Order: sequence, then C-alpha cells, then structure tokens
Amino acid sequence: FDSKTYKYLWIFLISVCLAAPIFLHLDSKPLREWDEARNAINAFEMSETGNILVKTYNYQADLWETKPPLLVWLQALGFKIFGYNELAVRLPSALATFAMCLYLVFWFSAQFKRSIIGFFISAIIVSSWGYMHEHGARTGDHDALLVCFTILALLNIYQYFESSHSNALYKFFIFFTLAVLTKSIVVFLIVPGLILFAIYRKQSITALKDTRIWKGLSCSIVIIAGFYIARELSEPGYLKAVWHNELFPRYLNQSDRYQYNQTDFWYYYNELKNWQFAYWFPLIIPSFIVSISCYQKALKNLVIFFSIQILFFYVIISKGSSNVWYDLLLIPLLSVIIGMGIYKVFELIYFSLNLSKLKITLIFLLLFAYIFYDPYQKIIRKDLNNDETSAQVMYAYAFKRIEKTNPELKQIKIYKPLSYNYPLVFYKNIFNQTKGYKIENINDIE
Repeated sequence: FDSKTYKYLWIFLISVCLAAPIFLHLDSKPLREWDEARNAINAFEMSETGNILVKTYNYQADLWETKPPLLVWLQALGFKIFGYNELAVRLPSALATFAMCLYLVFWFSAQFKRSIIGFFISAIIVSSWGYMHEHGARTGDHDALLVCFTILALLNIYQYFESSHSNALYKFFIFFTLAVLTKSIVVFLIVPGLILFAIYRKQSITALKDTRIWKGLSCSIVIIAGFYIARELSEPGYLKAVWHNELFPRYLNQSDRYQYNQTDFWYYYNELKNWQFAYWFPLIIPSFIVSISCYQKALKNLVIFFSIQILFFYVIISKGSSNVWYDLLLIPLLSVIIGMGIYKVFELIYFSLNLSKLKITLIFLLLFAYIFYDPYQKIIRKDLNNDETSAQVMYAYAFKRIEKTNPELKQIKIYKPLSYNYPLVFYKNIFNQTKGYKIENINDIE
C-alpha cells in the first residue's frame, strides 16, 4: 500500500464485497430442518440451564448429536446477546466465514505482499453456490466454523514449514484444537497430507525432532481429552455414542445405531461440478497448470501443499459414508488454487502491457468484473430470495404471523405430530417458554 488512506480504503472495500453475500438477509428465513434447528434446540436449552458441558435435547443428555459443544456455546452466547432468534443461531457460521476470508487477505499480504491473491480466493469462496448454501456460511451448522479453523490451521502449518516460526506452529495447534472442539475427528483428515508434504520437503525427521511440535501436540491432547473425559464422567455412555456416531462405524457405515448414505467415488466430483462449485470448476486444472508452472519457491510450494490436501481429503471422504456437505472444505482448498492462478494471469498481463497505470487498472477492473460478476450476483439474488419449498419451516412463519396480527391469541394447537420436525420443536419451545404462549401438539392433549 502506498499510504494509510489507501490501505484503509482497500480494507473497507474488500470487507464490504466479502460481507455482503455472507450477512445479507442472514436471518430472513426460519431455521432449517435437521442439524441447524437441532443445534438451536441444544443452544436454547444450554442457555436456559447453564450446563455448558452436556448438550441436551428435551433437557436430557443428547446422545444423538454428539459433536463437541463449541458451536453451541457460541449460539447460546448469541441468544444471551441478541435474543432467541435466527441471527444468534447463524452468526457464528457467518462470522467464521468472514474471518476466514479476511485472514486469507491479510495472510497473503504478510507472507507474499500480495493481498489481492487472498481477495481473489475469498471472492471465489463467497461466490460459490455450495459454500453459501445450507450447511455452509449462512446456516447454524458446524461446517463453516470447522472449515474456518481448518483453513487457518493449514495456513499456519505451511508457514511453519517455510519459516519454522514458533508463532505459526502454536497457532496451528490452537486452530486444530478449536476444529476438534467444533466437529470432532474431521480435522484429522488433513494429517495425511501434512505428513506427505513434510516428506516432500524433506522435513519429516526435523519435525519429529522439534520439541515445539511435541509441546503443542501435548497441549492439544490435554484439552481435547479433558473435554471428552469430563463429558463421559458427567453422562456415562457418551464415548460409546461418539464411537458409533462420529468415528469408524459411521465412516464405514457399520454403526449398529445409524445408517448413512453410501455413494460411489465420483459423488463429490459430480456435486462440485454440477452445482456446488459449477462456475469455478472448469478453472481448476488451468489454474493449477499456470500456478505450478509460473510460481517459484514459496508460492509454488503453497500450490503443491494445497493440491496434496485436496487429493488426500477427496480420497478419504469418498471412501466413507457420504452427505452432501462433507466436501465443504474442498471449496476453499480449490479456491486457493484458482485464486492463485487468476492472479498469475493478471500479473502476466500486467508485465506484458506498456500502458499507463490508470489504463492497466481499468483493464484489470473490467477483467475482474467479467470473471466475478455473474457468480457473485447470483449469490446476492439467492440471499434476497425468501421463497420456501420446505413444509417443515412453515410453522415459524405461522407463529410469527399470529404474534404480529393476533397478539392476544396465546393458545395454539398443532394438528401434526412433532416427529423429527426440529424447526417446529425449536419455535414451539421459544414461544412457550419465553413469550407466554401455550402451543400444544395434538398428541399432547388427546
């Protein structure tokens, strides 16, 4: 940056560009069925009981949703600050995505003096349909928080490989630990790629001898094991539930408690190609070729580092039970490759043109608009679209309409079993326990 004014203006502009698709109309739709609403119920009951160790459902220990409670802690805190509403449930995911994007910008600025690479990467992430869809940046699920901590961990461990800085290594263990406390074992899927990269860089023996790694690892183990042991002591049976719901029985689809989807090896490839990452998908291979051919030293190593992570992560998740959001981490990983490729093309154009800075700037702005405008505006339009197709979320609209148009009407009977309709359970609890309503399911009063 040439001046403080230019620097702050640049930060402001990129912050607005990245924030708009993340936060726009964040709370306009009711909570979604399954995980988001279930997490909200956990957070509501936690905020009411003050029990921050044991997540509960219907005020009983929840052995179905066994993930660690970091996300629910943040949502319960949000309820205390913002009230019992959709914003409090979704804000942790949105803030995590925004923080990850800004971190990418500042990290590339600090490491390579190229903040624009970080901006390109972040712009690709927030204009990717899959990342801005349910279970992503704009819903109260675990995945956006997990991906944020995982990407930050990867950036810092790469910095350690390049510079051996203690701060980067300790940050890696902090973010790794936070990722475990968000969604259990999932972050361990980056470990095989780290090992291979260390071997490629001929740093594996050096790393094994580095006492700082063992100190950081010991601290992470103490914190993670401390939570799981405390949780098991508080409500015995938790570790057995974790084993079946989160670890190998789930991965191999051999759990005696749950059955999960099983798909072929190309399932996530097709998901990314057809809708999650459809606009950017054709640029993956060209961007990799440009980046691996044109970058030197640390930036080239960064391309190799993230490429290894992409390959290992894809193979591992493709061999286990599947769900449409399990590949969410692949979107920012692939965005790094594409963002670096686009930047290198811009850089090659810059050095090939013999024009004034003003003309080059205008050309780059036009190129940027040409590349990013279409996916970006589609995400904005998606944010503004409040059309609903799910019957499960309609109860929230009905309750809010009754509250607004007939505030005196406090007794409501619902002629439909609750079953697994978690949005209905959440809104029913909120209206009954915090607003003085008496909403009953017909099965409760027959």
